[in-house]
Amino acid sequence: MAFGAAHGDEQEGGELGGVEDYHDCLIMEPERVISQQDDDAAMERLLTQCEVTTFRASGPGGQHRNRRESAVRLHHLPSGIVVVATERRSQHQNKAVALQRLARRLKERARVRKPRVATRATAASRERRLKEKKAAARIKAGRRGGRSGED
Repeated sequence: MAFGAAHGDEQEGGELGGVEDYHDCLIMEPERVISQQDDDAAMERLLTQCEVTTFRASGPGGQHRNRRESAVRLHHLPSGIVVVATERRSQHQNKAVALQRLARRLKERARVRKPRVATRATAASRERRLKEKKAAARIKAGRRGGRSGED
């Protein structure tokens, strides 16, 4: 049913890699030429940091749905990210798809976002906003029957 977390025990010191360690598993530079062997090694290292669970896929599909436990759930222990792959009929293919999804999610999570720079409104935009507010106030005053702020 489940492979368990035995994969993580093989690392040095018996401790799972930290959040910083999963950056090593990812290929960050798209312009870098990566051999298939390097990619496989990175995916294997990523798999060692995961708890792999297999289960029976459910949902529509009828005869195209496999009745065996071919769906795969990967739980990346250092980051807590969980990905699921159920669309293939082979457990091995689902595991590969789930690993790709996990790598993409980790890459997205590792991306450093630029801090937002606060900007000030220009004088022209302030004037436009005040002009629009005055026009709206005139329209509302017209609805009240010409009274100007009296209640």
